[in-house]
Amino acid sequence: NHSFDEITQLCLPEYKPLIKQALEYLIETNKPYEFDLKIIIPGTTSVKDIYITALYDPDKHIVYGTVRDITSITQLQNAKQQLAQIIDQSINEVYVFDAQTLKFEYVNQAVVNNLGYTVSELNNMTPLDIKPDFNYDKLNSYFNKLIQGNDNKVVFNTIHKRKNNTVYPVQVLLQLQVINNRKLFFAVVNDITSQ
Repeated sequence: NHSFDEITQLCLPEYKPLIKQALEYLIETNKPYEFDLKIIIPGTTSVKDIYITALYDPDKHIVYGTVRDITSITQLQNAKQQLAQIIDQSINEVYVFDAQTLKFEYVNQAVVNNLGYTVSELNNMTPLDIKPDFNYDKLNSYFNKLIQGNDNKVVFNTIHKRKNNTVYPVQVLLQLQVINNRKLFFAVVNDITSQ
């Protein structure tokens, strides 16, 4: 149990105005208030992320609530954001597409840069739209190897066609991922023009 003053003393300096505003808002409106902030653990240099829910009792003129350590949640979110940035900034093209519709659900910046399509245009496209030397049956033969569990990855060379109709050779590493009972294909594509 910590008093409001103790929490204010523990929080990093940049959060002190937030706490003051939150307290004023809480007392003026008598509406519950929620916010995240960082505190320093007494006697250490360790910083923790905490989540506070504050309530005000106008009859007793007291503020009370709960304080929850969300450090591990914040670290996990930061790690996910960092991984997403790494994938988005990769020089390799990265695609995620639905195993049934084949529509792209995720493409990284390299895909946008290399193909010349916008993300929203690509979200309405499938691998068949960018692989001029593939038909559905040929592509499906690779998919089936993964779906049937014969292979955990398939690697093949093909050609990608840009929005401006120019083409370039690529090597595709294709994997099947099952996430929340959904089958998704994950492809990492390397431009092999210089090879």
